[in-house]
Amino acid sequence: MIKRIFHPIGQGAYYSERFKDFNIVYDCGNFHDTKLGDKVVKQSFRRNDEIDILFISHFDKDHISKIKTLKDHIKKIHRVVMPLLDKEERILLANVYRALDFDDIVELVNNPKLFFGEKTNIIKVKETDNPNEPISREPELDENKKDEYNIDKDLIKDIVIPSGSKLITKFDWVYMPYNHKYNTRNKQLKEELKNEGFDVEKLKNNEDYTLHEIAKDISINPASIGRKFNKIYKKLDGTINENSMLLFSGPIISNHPKRIRRRIYQNTFFPFYYPVYYLNEIACIFTGDSDLTKILIKDIFQHYWNDVGTIQIPHHGSINNFNSEILEDKNYCCPISFGLNNNFGHPSSKIIADILSNHCCPFLVTEKTNSTYTEIM
Repeated sequence: MIKRIFHPIGQGAYYSERFKDFNIVYDCGNFHDTKLGDKVVKQSFRRNDEIDILFISHFDKDHISKIKTLKDHIKKIHRVVMPLLDKEERILLANVYRALDFDDIVELVNNPKLFFGEKTNIIKVKETDNPNEPISREPELDENKKDEYNIDKDLIKDIVIPSGSKLITKFDWVYMPYNHKYNTRNKQLKEELKNEGFDVEKLKNNEDYTLHEIAKDISINPASIGRKFNKIYKKLDGTINENSMLLFSGPIISNHPKRIRRRIYQNTFFPFYYPVYYLNEIACIFTGDSDLTKILIKDIFQHYWNDVGTIQIPHHGSINNFNSEILEDKNYCCPISFGLNNNFGHPSSKIIADILSNHCCPFLVTEKTNSTYTEIM
């Protein structure tokens, strides 16, 4: 049995899949870093539970702010799979989060090994060399282009892997992280910093650019730096980070000979339980904050698409990140995570209407406990 849960974290993302003795998590955070969010995380796993893989889609605060809570609450995280950052982006993110006084996130960005501890393996995913190129279902024969990794045998040390690599479990299930880099994604961040008088080049290249040096450069009191950065950060609609790593989660064998029934449950407005009889459409694509107008997921995962039945709507249902054409071929379950009182207008009413007009079902996951969306296969 597989349990796939979209947790009620609010304006953020926190998703998990549980097998009999294997757990994965995709992102863990919310925008306002609330105490209620801490409770949601602590209620989702027991103290003695272990997470086999934590996937981090990108390093925006609302997707990672509760990772420390998760790490400190459970027994162990065996592996972390995350985008490989180039030096400039790592330094910029660390300097911005340092100014915002998010010390835990600074350590996660700068030194994930120190953040998670020596017993956790860090697997970094390179950005794709060939955007939107289909991922083959066949194994790569060239040893220099290895794209399959046995989770128990190969992911036992810190390594860097290609985008689209297949992480194979012992129970005929595969995870494929796909790292797409947007060259202009944090352009707005840089422009806002520049408009406020910050030296963007130093923020990108100087690892020792202290708050006092920043304050001196723009002639303000160091105590005001955090407020200035926070003002900028709140203006941005998820554009601080250039990377966004999608994740395919599904069976290795397409059109599995066994009849696999997907059951879904949500209790937001009324008790809702529905056994979905679409055979074997049990795969899910977790999208994080990806821009599906640029990332053609039906092309990338075309050899696996028959198995897909669930698509997480990206970026809290933002109108700028979704292409409804991907829903035209069949009926999908479409969970959307957002905060009820967010300042961005998420989710877009147009996106909700597009989902419904394609005979698909939106599931609205908020900070309310009864909005938890669960699939059982």
